Amino acid sequence: MWFYPSFRTLVTSLALISPGIASAQQYQDWTWCYEPDSTRDQTIAGCTALILSGRESKDHLALEFYNRAYAHHAMGNYDYAIADYDQATRLNPKDAPTYNNRGNAYSKKGDYEHAIADYDQAIGLNPEAPSPYNNRGNAYYRKGDYGRAVADYSQAIGLNPKDASPYNNRGLAYHAKGDLDRAIADYDQAIRLDPKFVYPYKNRGRAHQEKGDYEHAITDYDRAVQLDPEYLMAYEGRGEAYHGQGDYDRAIADFEQVIGLDPKYVMAYNNRALAYYAKGNFDHAIVDYDQSIKLDPKNATAFNGRGSAYEAKGDHERAIADYDQAIWLSSEYSYRSRHRKLLCGLTGKVAG
Repeated sequence: MWFYPSFRTLVTSLALISPGIASAQQYQDWTWCYEPDSTRDQTIAGCTALILSGRESKDHLALEFYNRAYAHHAMGNYDYAIADYDQATRLNPKDAPTYNNRGNAYSKKGDYEHAIADYDQAIGLNPEAPSPYNNRGNAYYRKGDYGRAVADYSQAIGLNPKDASPYNNRGLAYHAKGDLDRAIADYDQAIRLDPKFVYPYKNRGRAHQEKGDYEHAITDYDRAVQLDPEYLMAYEGRGEAYHGQGDYDRAIADFEQVIGLDPKYVMAYNNRALAYYAKGNFDHAIVDYDQSIKLDPKNATAFNGRGSAYEAKGDHERAIADYDQAIWLSSEYSYRSRHRKLLCGLTGKVAG
């Protein structure tokens, strides 16, 4: 996003209008509204005071609505931000950064249609700025339109080939299209441009993992957690790669790390349960599936997995009950119906 650090220029122009007009309070309001070093609350307070003063020119009001929107945006108050960006575009309809940033606010709300419309407007006003292309690519990506996402990321790269972010993003789009080799090539380039950019390591690790190359995947996940020791998704990916190698103890250790970072992350319990199951530790697997189901009672995967663990322990009645629940929650587990009938035969129950 862009911020307008125009404080010194504006204060100078204010003083030229009248030496006595810039009171201490007004000076503070201008400082808070226009200085990038102000806190978000100060920006909002200063800009609000100026907007309500009735003394501001149209051009200054546009900047003040913009800067207040920027502060609301940074605080996650996207509806307030959009309302202020609306005012800024009304006062200055030719300002590309305002449309770009309003598009970002809409994207944060998941309103990708409005976001794309704003990025279109920003690009129309300034076709040489790479940021709106990258942002529009993100919106297309989240809509599942990976072809258009790739086209926009490529445009952003053409305008600024030294920016690592569009390469990482284009890699994600190729990845989603199933083109893992192109994805890896883009992650490689992102890392060359910015060796401390953590996301391409995790993303490249995932691509290597999907190709069955667990060694390279683990190397990338290692680097990701070195750069960010609290990067949950990197521990999760590395745990899955260790599982793929059959190294269940290390997989369990990584899933424990994930749970430590986010005790409510359901998939971590599912994944650790799978590793325990693979080790033959069915009781521990059941405990993890219990927790997963407690966190998400509609988690068909956990019911199915717990059913498998009960079956492995010879507790066929509990296995049937869990398979029934998995089948009821998701058609994905309809294949269990035949298996369930076999278990019913073993228990003497009538297969309903």
